[in-house]
Parts: sequence; structure tokens; C-alpha cells
Amino acid sequence: MTISKIIKNHKAFSLIEILIVMTIVGILLSLGLPTMYNSLAEYKLNMAARQVQADMHWAREQAVKERNNFTIYFPTGLKQYTVNRSGYDLQYRRELPAGVRIHATSFYYDKDRAYFSVDGRVINPTMGGTVMLENERGHLRYIILSRNGRVRISKEAPGAGE
Repeated sequence: MTISKIIKNHKAFSLIEILIVMTIVGILLSLGLPTMYNSLAEYKLNMAARQVQADMHWAREQAVKERNNFTIYFPTGLKQYTVNRSGYDLQYRRELPAGVRIHATSFYYDKDRAYFSVDGRVINPTMGGTVMLENERGHLRYIILSRNGRVRISKEAPGAGE
């Protein structure tokens, strides 16, 4: 078979077939992109919550190791927080992922600060507190600090005794 015969027998796609395929691809993309966007927003929120939890663990460990109080300052409405030694000696500043912000805090000793004492506990031994992170979709993650220094993440608001 010669090349000229192969070319003559080769059929191309018609304009209608191309338009139908493009329409189907467009519909599938329009269905998939919002789901992918929600998944990305949830991923960023979960990643930020895990980072706050890790920084709380680090501050607690450093308080015990250095025999010095450590503080994490969570300014409500902002997209960053700071970890400090002895109140205001800045150790580092942490930026939250794009689209995630500090929604609210509920620490009982000082509303927007988590304090760790030299024994690794929260400075006010009767209460802990909570950091609430929010993404652009309005979803929340709660980082709950117990009075003994334990840190956990929840999708649900903590109970009255936590």
C-alpha cells in the first residue's frame, strides 16, 4: 500500500464531532473544578491546624528543656502567629497558608495567648484553651489545648469542660 492511498483513505474528525467532545470535556471540568477547589481549601485548613499543633508541641518541649516559659500569640483575624520565649522574646513568626486565618481564640489566662510553663503545662493550671482556624469557605478547625499541655485537632467545637 502506498502513502498516497493511506492519506486518501484516512478520515478526519468532523467539526460536529470535535464540538461534541469539547462540550463533554467542558461539562466534566465544570463538575470537577469546584470539588477540587473545596479539597484544596480543606487541605490548607488541615495543614494549618497540624502546623499550629506542631508549634504548640515545640513550645511546650522548649519550655521544659530550657526551663523557661514560652508563649504563642494568636492575633484574631490575622494570618500569622508568633512563638516567644518568656513572653516577648520572639523565636519565630509563622504564616498560615493562603486562605486560612485565625478566626478566634479562647485561652482563659490571656485571651489570645497560649502560655507554657517550665513543667510543660499551661500556666493557668485550671484551664486550657482553643484556637479556631477558618478557611475562605467558612470551615473551621479547632486546635484544643488542655490544661496539662495536650494538644489535639477537631472539626467539632470543644465541650464545656475542655
